[in-house]
Amino acid sequence: MSMWKFVTKKRSPDDIVLRLPNPDNATNKDAADKIKAANTEIVNSLATDESTTSTKRGVKRKASNNHYTPETRAKIAKYATEHGNVAAARKFSKDLQLDIKESAVRAMKKKYLGDLDKDVAAHIRSIREAGGIVNQAIVIATARGLVKHKNPTLLSEAGGSIHITKTWAVSFLKRLGYVKRKGTKAARKLPVDFEHQKSEFHRIINETVTKYQVPPQLIFNFDQTGLKIVPVSNWTLEMEGSKQVDIIGLEDKREITGLLGSTSDGCLLPPQILYQGKTDQCHAKYPFPSDWDVFHTESHWSNEQSMVRYIETVLVPYTDKVKEELDLPIRQQSIAIFDVFRAHRCQEVLDALSKARIQHVFVPAGCTGELQPMDLSVNGELKAAMKNEFTNWYADMVAEDLKDSSTINKVDLRLSVLKPLHAKWLSKVFHDLKSKKDIILLGWKKSGISDCIKC
Repeated sequence: MSMWKFVTKKRSPDDIVLRLPNPDNATNKDAADKIKAANTEIVNSLATDESTTSTKRGVKRKASNNHYTPETRAKIAKYATEHGNVAAARKFSKDLQLDIKESAVRAMKKKYLGDLDKDVAAHIRSIREAGGIVNQAIVIATARGLVKHKNPTLLSEAGGSIHITKTWAVSFLKRLGYVKRKGTKAARKLPVDFEHQKSEFHRIINETVTKYQVPPQLIFNFDQTGLKIVPVSNWTLEMEGSKQVDIIGLEDKREITGLLGSTSDGCLLPPQILYQGKTDQCHAKYPFPSDWDVFHTESHWSNEQSMVRYIETVLVPYTDKVKEELDLPIRQQSIAIFDVFRAHRCQEVLDALSKARIQHVFVPAGCTGELQPMDLSVNGELKAAMKNEFTNWYADMVAEDLKDSSTINKVDLRLSVLKPLHAKWLSKVFHDLKSKKDIILLGWKKSGISDCIKC
């Protein structure tokens, strides 16, 4: 180790090297040669120490409050909320070349977010104790609501630096001692001859399009998707160490069915919305768009009657309108592509399609995840947007509740409250999705249908 590491004032080598008064003097020549060699070693030692000890000392030096700008504090606290205090201390110790303690990160996060973790934890425990559902959407919504109440400008959607993410929610639940366990569900497997079935599927579509000269506006795919009124999944959250985990879900009445369709040129068809019940009284009390078909079945899933109704109230008006716009004859054929769901294959439905001059092509069984356009883009996009609407509403309820109280009361999730709200969200999300032609076309491209109808 060089003695020069103890020099506190930074000097150049010229300031430190040794010199003799008369180096050219013959009597000093031998000494001058030795000093010259020593000076060379000094210069080399200084250069080596400067490059190595500065890095070592940078990592080890203790961090003081003077090392942090407000922006740096916010970055550290934000990272800690998403990845944990220890991970934040490790990352920024390396990035800033400082020895940042976990306790310092904890203090920054507390100042940045207040008692967010503590307040969210209290609400989550109260929900669980009351038998309610605990999931990431509820956690994220609660946190957003608390931040909105304390300082709404901190949220990223308001231009602030706090972004309550799924990563943070997972980390938070783990810190509470919750584990994530999945309900038993058989994994989907593609048929062993999938490539052959895919090729045949594309061939049939191509031949039908060619035979009947069907324009892209009259080639459509439709598919049912379940729409949860409160976002849930087949995951459950339970305290770690529990011997038995009950899937605490919501009864089936808290879900509706959306029958969604799109055309191969990127147009979203009016949907059919199915509620569970026997009369119109089960429908949400909301002014739906006039071209939507809002109906009901005993299970809320499509059946023969609802499918025939969809053909007559959605597909026929749409195809008639397109034929008129394109100046096509009334006998012009269309093509409907859909899966082999039982309600689709019954003779009554196939007869209704034939009467409407709509040819049908079945998506091969077990292949909807690969070959059905709606499954590959629109359905997932709509569900994600609906979940976000619920999360924002729940956050607003939490923030509103805190205006008059220091604690969060249980948010009212009764159907009578949520049904009209859910209908409003659905109308908004669907309207927004209609303008996202790239999303709609993505499913057609992924399924390979876009390419096969161009051949």
